Amino acid sequence: MPDKPTEIDQQNAFLSAYGDTVHVEQAAARAGISSVSHYRWLKTNPAYVDAWGLTIQHLVDRLIAAGFHRAEVGVPRLLTHKGEIIMVPAINKYTGLIQLDGKGKKVMMPLIEWTFDHRAWKALLEAWDPAKFNRGAIASRLQDEGGKVKGKRIRIVDERRYPRMAQNGRA
Repeated sequence: MPDKPTEIDQQNAFLSAYGDTVHVEQAAARAGISSVSHYRWLKTNPAYVDAWGLTIQHLVDRLIAAGFHRAEVGVPRLLTHKGEIIMVPAINKYTGLIQLDGKGKKVMMPLIEWTFDHRAWKALLEAWDPAKFNRGAIASRLQDEGGKVKGKRIRIVDERRYPRMAQNGRA
């Protein structure tokens, strides 16, 4: 007869499952415990509270990494025409030739556009280091207590109202 898992084994199983599911009830079910145990451990076990904090920090790190990846690589979007997905011949990445199936027909694939959102980069950078990337912080560092501009004058352009000026470096 197998030994009953210890409380530490149950805690580790729950935290591991929570890292996968990000849902207390599902993680508890996977770990074979009641969700009430998780909340009880949070109230009574300082070591578990520390482990829970590390689990949450790991999830936050994964979320930040995913956000940076989306901002850098972009987000795929299927292109459609009149409600139908546009299909194009698949190209062999090594030869540059159109791929054919076993019957000699062209292999078709959906046409995907990668969209990039500069606002995602801006939001991530401002969250990462507000003092460095927040426009208000930049403007306030250029002014002394009397409101006079120190050094060079700059003009901050609202990208939403004047997107061309911001793109052309006139900001």
